[in-house]
Amino acid sequence: MAEAAVKIAKRLIISASESGEDPYLALLDYRNTPTQGMDTSPAQRMLNRRARTLLPMSSRLLEPQTVDSRFAKRRRRLRNSRSAWYHDRGAKDLNPLQEGDTVRIKPMVMGKKKWDQGTVLKRLDERSYEVDMPSGNLRRNRVYLRKSQEAPTPTQNPDTVAQEATPAPSVVPRAAPVSPAKDNASSAPSPGRAPSTPVMNTGRPLRASRNVLPRKFEDYVVN
Repeated sequence: MAEAAVKIAKRLIISASESGEDPYLALLDYRNTPTQGMDTSPAQRMLNRRARTLLPMSSRLLEPQTVDSRFAKRRRRLRNSRSAWYHDRGAKDLNPLQEGDTVRIKPMVMGKKKWDQGTVLKRLDERSYEVDMPSGNLRRNRVYLRKSQEAPTPTQNPDTVAQEATPAPSVVPRAAPVSPAKDNASSAPSPGRAPSTPVMNTGRPLRASRNVLPRKFEDYVVN
């Protein structure tokens, strides 16, 4: 309540400064305004009378009047109980987590939407849990934890991870020796035929191709 009062006072001062009005008059109007649900203003509860403002006011209203503090407290408790009833009618307690449960943790980084996986280590108090994460142990409230049916992610040793990340040296098989004469004979295409090209399997039916050149290229010699 004290923080809310400070917030209201700061907002009044900023609004008065931006509009060029006197901030003290804004605070005076706030002190003379009855609080919702209590029927009395802060000035009446503090001074047992209203404060004079720029508005026309009867002299009878400026006379001191004793304000029963017990009545104000009863009204405040009634207001709090009404607010609690509206809150509790749709709220429910979350099920407690056990040690070893796999959970998803709500990210605390702006723009991040993926909930990271973790394992519950122990329960610290009524709503706080210590969770084991790949980056370390964290303490989170129960409202930021969601129980998951996934298998827990095993914690790996950094040395093992480094070894697994290092690729093994690849062994290139040695090609069989081929004689130059046979190699030249096999690589040189025969006259009147086009060099063969590998056909890629694209999954679609291919048109039958002929390796023989058209008749008009019969006198063409392939070097």
